Amino acid sequence: MAYRVALSGFSAFLIASLGPWVLYAWQIPRTSKGSVGIDILSFMPWRHLASPLFLIVTLCFFILFFAASRVGNKTLRVVIFWAPTILISATGVGVFSLVLSLSLYFRHR
Repeated sequence: MAYRVALSGFSAFLIASLGPWVLYAWQIPRTSKGSVGIDILSFMPWRHLASPLFLIVTLCFFILFFAASRVGNKTLRVVIFWAPTILISATGVGVFSLVLSLSLYFRHR
């Protein structure tokens, strides 16, 4: 049971922290006429972690995922809990690993 709480919390944290960055990244190509690459990386979501909106969004997604993990129907639980949380967690860990490896690579250059 503790793994469901941890997975719900981790997925909610990733949605709330990476969600604005993804929305901003999709909005830039429509509004920007110049280079997009550096502009996307400059808007990292870490400055939003202390805002009340971040906490509210995280709490709402946590409640949503935790409630979905307690659904009695196994097929429905897989569709609305396991698939989204595993996909979100894997994507978040992948993005974090990519940013970390790139920062370590370019620090030594």
